[in-house]
Amino acid sequence: MAKTIKTYVSDGSTTIYTFEFDYISKAFVKVLIDGVYSTDFTLSNTFQVTLGKAPAAGAVIVLKRETDQARLVEFVDGSVLIAKDLNVASLQALHIAAEAFDAASGSLLLDDSGAFSAGGRRITKVADPMDGGDVANKQWVEQSGTSFVTATTALKNAAETARTGADAAKARAVTAEGNAASSATASAQSASQAASSAASANAHKVAAETAQQGAASSLASVQQIETQIGDLRADGAAAVAECARLEGLAGGHESAAQASAVAAAQSALDAANAAGFDPASFAAAAHTHGWTEVTGKPSVFPPASHNHSWTSITGKPTTYPASSHSHDHIGGVHYTTFMRKDELSHTKGLVSIGRNSSEQLRLGYNAGASLSPYVGFYRGGTTRVGYIQGLSDRLRISRDGGGRLDLFGSGDARINDKRVFHEGHKPNWNGEIANRPNFSISTGNPSGGKDGDFWFKV
Repeated sequence: MAKTIKTYVSDGSTTIYTFEFDYISKAFVKVLIDGVYSTDFTLSNTFQVTLGKAPAAGAVIVLKRETDQARLVEFVDGSVLIAKDLNVASLQALHIAAEAFDAASGSLLLDDSGAFSAGGRRITKVADPMDGGDVANKQWVEQSGTSFVTATTALKNAAETARTGADAAKARAVTAEGNAASSATASAQSASQAASSAASANAHKVAAETAQQGAASSLASVQQIETQIGDLRADGAAAVAECARLEGLAGGHESAAQASAVAAAQSALDAANAAGFDPASFAAAAHTHGWTEVTGKPSVFPPASHNHSWTSITGKPTTYPASSHSHDHIGGVHYTTFMRKDELSHTKGLVSIGRNSSEQLRLGYNAGASLSPYVGFYRGGTTRVGYIQGLSDRLRISRDGGGRLDLFGSGDARINDKRVFHEGHKPNWNGEIANRPNFSISTGNPSGGKDGDFWFKV
């Protein structure tokens, strides 16, 4: 058991750790966190270390003593020996020896069999192997395994591709054999009908049968090649190369079978022509052609103009929910150009109407305690020039910085709080205007009067 090393595993919150080894100087106490020396700690007690902050959970914390190997006490002839110096000198030697023993105990050691042993601990920072006898680290082993699996998968896929090609070649050979057999049958029928040229027809029939046998032989060769491909699928890269070679052979046999079928058909045609065969008297035999065998076909097929009825359309949705949208333009003009919600010191709930931001008519209600209806007239943005306000007992018409007219429901009219008219009384100007105008309120247009008179139609 190490006497100069104490190891902990951080829980993510603890910062105080204790140890049991003694030391000559505080500078000889070291702290390592995950193998890296740290200086962010203090000796908060003789045998206690306080870290500046808790390491991450799972971090390995090592408290160890590393005594300076330079002499701490230098003896000189004729000097006085004191116990303290002797104790420090001997203690330094003992501490260095103990630390060396602990370091050796934590290193790779030879066991009784002569093999190195890590004592059940992990070995870290191992480089990738280069020679056959090198130790391999975990990362290298995992990457090598992945590369091997990838290469093996690629070989398997290549073998599968080769087998697919061979299967296609086999199918084409079978088709060629069928076509050759049909040609041979037609040739035999033509030969029996053309009695006058039986010998010629028989010769062509033999040629057609020979072509059929060649196609059958080609099919057998393809089947044999397919068997060989199946046996080679698991053989890796060699199997891929061999499958490719066999696929080429299968293609050659397929070509030979097609050539034989063509020769058989030509022989049958020659026999029929020699016997005076009339194609119009025979119905065409049922047959098919592969898409790749059709020649002269267009490269594109543009759709012709056509219509589909609503009921013939499939997969259409049963409902058509409206998409999220808004209508924010009136007559091609965005509504914020002439109307917008605003908050000014004069009003609340304000709506501005105007041709631009300078000249506006603003509707809302008074921002004061009365909360009365309000119409404001503005120029230059937020500069109010006047307003009309409906108060609880009057209608007020006011110009900022100028006069104010209040019309009361009792028939009273006041300018700047001066009564100018009251029903049943004369206007009262308090002597402020020498040439007083007349004021009248009526339901019709007034008659008579003079310049400067006021009248209100209600």
